[in-house]
Amino acid sequence: MTSEKNLQDYLLRKCKFNGVYARKMQAVGHVGFPDVLLAIYGDAYFVELKSPTGLGRLSVKQARELERMSEAGLNIIVIDSKEQVDDLIVSIVDA
Repeated sequence: MTSEKNLQDYLLRKCKFNGVYARKMQAVGHVGFPDVLLAIYGDAYFVELKSPTGLGRLSVKQARELERMSEAGLNIIVIDSKEQVDDLIVSIVDA
């Protein structure tokens, strides 16, 4: 994986293959909202993707938004590798 976009494409392909509802997200007017919404079996997961190069970091605004969402009881996941995508898919499909 060479970019966040490639990682996102990989995540979306894995979701489709495994029957996980997945949508790219944008929250107009809200900086730091997670990149992708996943849903399966009535559970929702908000996924923030970071570059697999190791250079991707959460901005202060992203960290704050993700913390607020987590405090509201939402499932927040930050991923920066193909292996983490694979682990996530297994964990939510087999839940």
